[in-house]
Amino acid sequence: MRRLIDFFFDRRIIGLTLLLGMAGVALAERMVVTLPMAYFITFAIIAFSVLLTGRIKTSIYFGLAVVALIAFISYAKIKWMSVAPNVVDLYYFAFNPGTLAFLFDGFLPLVIGVIVLFLGALAALIVFGWFETPSSKSRWRALIALPLCVALAIAFQPRTFSGVEDLMRFRYITSVFTSMKHLANLGDPIPLLELLDRETAALDSSAETHGVCKQFVSKPDILVVQSESIVPPEIFYDGKIPEELKGAFNGPDETLRPLKVETFSGGTWITTAGFVSGLPITDLGWLTSYSNFILEGRIGQSLVQYLSDCGYHTVFLSPLHYSFVNEGRFMESIGFETFIDQHDMKAPSTQESDSFYYDKALTVLKDHRENDDRPIFMFVLTMSAHSPWNYRMEPDRTVAGEPFSPDSEINEYFRRLAISREDLGQFIEQVEALSQPTVVLEFGDHQPGLTLDFWRRREGPAPLANKESGAYMTSFQVRPLKTDLAAPVPSFERLDLQFLGVTLLETAGLPMTPIQTDLRNMRDECMGLFQTCGIEGRLDAHYDCRANQRVCSNARVKFKQSGARKHEYARTEAANVN
Repeated sequence: MRRLIDFFFDRRIIGLTLLLGMAGVALAERMVVTLPMAYFITFAIIAFSVLLTGRIKTSIYFGLAVVALIAFISYAKIKWMSVAPNVVDLYYFAFNPGTLAFLFDGFLPLVIGVIVLFLGALAALIVFGWFETPSSKSRWRALIALPLCVALAIAFQPRTFSGVEDLMRFRYITSVFTSMKHLANLGDPIPLLELLDRETAALDSSAETHGVCKQFVSKPDILVVQSESIVPPEIFYDGKIPEELKGAFNGPDETLRPLKVETFSGGTWITTAGFVSGLPITDLGWLTSYSNFILEGRIGQSLVQYLSDCGYHTVFLSPLHYSFVNEGRFMESIGFETFIDQHDMKAPSTQESDSFYYDKALTVLKDHRENDDRPIFMFVLTMSAHSPWNYRMEPDRTVAGEPFSPDSEINEYFRRLAISREDLGQFIEQVEALSQPTVVLEFGDHQPGLTLDFWRRREGPAPLANKESGAYMTSFQVRPLKTDLAAPVPSFERLDLQFLGVTLLETAGLPMTPIQTDLRNMRDECMGLFQTCGIEGRLDAHYDCRANQRVCSNARVKFKQSGARKHEYARTEAANVN
């Protein structure tokens, strides 16, 4: 053992290790402008360890190990959650049981490997420290070096930052430290939260909603499927689209309807929150990733609460744990009466085939119809198309037309798309066989990370920095079962997510509150565009309507046009409730 310790404590070996460590820092950071900051962070960690222990040799190994762990966590978070690393993660995500369950279920071999390496490195450092004699002289030197390294790291921090776009490729070391500046903004006003506070102060949703509920003529069951990582190849793929996938995402009228969401490659909960609230969740700024925690109990005007108040049994089926990113508590706070998670469904993992979740949804639906006279609103999340795509899901299941691509991950992703379409079709047939008037909405939550290279080729090196990028486009479809749609599904060039809820209500023939009516009118006036609506003052007018329903008008208000064209389409009398 002593000979091994002497080998690692040899000055030449330490020098070589330090040199390789600096090369590793450069490889992980991969951005020249922030590389000095990454180096000074590394030296600061080493100096801090020396100050505490007085052991300079052990501290060099310790500092490099800590930086390597930070770089890996940053890389993994971007790759698998597509959420920028942030120091606030330590509060919201690090010890969240649902997050840990997601990692252990989906990435168990990798997690075990990291834990083994971490424990091995920790054991080695303990042994190194035991054999190295502490030095008070080293501590004094560290006392001088530490504030100097911290000051230089701050001085070399980047002046510009493109957020997730940079982190998808760069800054795996400095990102979490750069995020510390956000702590100074914790008390800053956030316009979206101020709007919700205004709503809460004036909220009398029960009285308003029940007045609308009396207008119900019929209440069809409503099923919403939010398809994980699903996007039609027609939207992003620049190669030959497999015949089996052409038109597979079209609605009953064979029309593909693009849907613009607010997140890419991850952050499913951000899309869900935007759908049920009709609000732009990214207006939370750097706190967007923590929306389920921040918005819990703050959204009074939700699609779900409205349906619940009007007599619907509201059910949420999640493939993940109840506590994952606070999904369970948030969903209950906006009106879901029943939350069914991975444990309740007895799912072997967090990523089962879509047919697994549809079978569970069908069981819930049948049980509800046997024991409950109320109509049902059910929201189902799927997971089959989620990363990783380096293995064959349902390996014994063959799909016509495969292989679809020479690229193994693209091939597997297309294969899962084809399976998802088949599973959805079977589910719709099974629901229709129950002979209950039902409206089914299906939409994609975001594009998968493997589409990023396609958008870089098409839009340049930083497509995600542009919120109007095609990388934020998915699709939606509405299907009536044993009933007719009360209004045609609008066919804009694209529909922003914030309008999807009222579009569902309109096509299902359900009356709307003044706020929902105004949102529907804004959809038509702005041709499906929410935040980029070309009509001056229209978005502000809708926000005023949300905060005070007395200023909402069921008649269309004339706004000054600013590059937008009026768009009208026919509605049936049943949906045009004013």
